[in-house]
Amino acid sequence: MMKLLPGKTAVSSAESEFAWTRIKSPIEAAKRILQSTILAPKTLALTLIFSSLVACSEPEDVDWIEVPLEADTFFETRAVYREGEYEILVLNNTDLEYKLGMLGGDSISYHWTVDMQQPERLNVEFHGHTHRVNEEPGTVMFYKIHQDGEEQGTLVAPFDGIHGWYFDNQTNEDITIKLNVAGFYEEVDQNNY
Repeated sequence: MMKLLPGKTAVSSAESEFAWTRIKSPIEAAKRILQSTILAPKTLALTLIFSSLVACSEPEDVDWIEVPLEADTFFETRAVYREGEYEILVLNNTDLEYKLGMLGGDSISYHWTVDMQQPERLNVEFHGHTHRVNEEPGTVMFYKIHQDGEEQGTLVAPFDGIHGWYFDNQTNEDITIKLNVAGFYEEVDQNNY
């Protein structure tokens, strides 16, 4: 006798021959039953076909376990979402800082690359600092300092302020850094701060 269930392996014995088959659907199961020489009555076959189809069409009950929302998982923001592509020219043997304005808790995803012969001679500091009031000292935080020639990641601003990159080109060639940014930030005047 052959027992056919979708997704299961079926074994058939006919005149001491064994056949192993993977049944993939109720339709395939029905075809196998009709082709079987062991189950002759077609009414039995049709009954099995319809019961397989009905059994497969009933939705499964799926249980969900609700977990509490963890801190720092979801953020609402007052900032405007934007995407930008920026080309930043850094002349030979000079440095500059490219800045974005961000509110504490807002985030950006970014990627920048540079095409240069010696990327290890481009010193980079990705950092943020608060706005200084009068001559009072400000707060600065360094996120990453490197000489990798490219960078990508996500930043959640730890405080309101200016967040960005300091690029120090220590070569005799002018370079252009290609920066892509998406998230919640403001474009700021690069000559201030």
